[in-house]
Amino acid sequence: MNNGTCHNQQTGSNCSCAAGWTGETCAADINECITSPCMHNASCTNTEGSYSCNCSVGWEGNNCENDVDECSQNASICMHGSACTDVDGSYICNCISGFEGRNCETDIDECQSAPCLNNGTCNNSIGSFNCACAQNFTGTNCDKELSTSTDPLSGSKLMGT
Repeated sequence: MNNGTCHNQQTGSNCSCAAGWTGETCAADINECITSPCMHNASCTNTEGSYSCNCSVGWEGNNCENDVDECSQNASICMHGSACTDVDGSYICNCISGFEGRNCETDIDECQSAPCLNNGTCNNSIGSFNCACAQNFTGTNCDKELSTSTDPLSGSKLMGT
């Protein structure tokens, strides 16, 4: 029964059961899940004569023994040119400057930290920002004051840094 091999002997029959079966006539299904064959927190389902594993995200294989390389399977999983690093059962995106989130999908609003000094106006852009400086100021963060002097010949005001 169930692909077992039975031989009649003087003392009765003797059966050699196929994998997954047990008992005098190989009629009883073995619950393979008792031995926890599924790895990495996968769930095990006993089936007739066997079992199956329902793998956790990031794992594959009959017993969920193989790590899925998400970086190789989806080259653009990390957005905006960010680097992907495969780790056991998952991946990590190393976001380039100006982006955050699991897949580097969120533009950071650099203006929230008020980087523009001296009454400069901050304009957020994708992955960056720029400052519109108030009169008499310059620089990436409006941190440099323009010096003023008067031209001795014309009397005009001269601007410089």
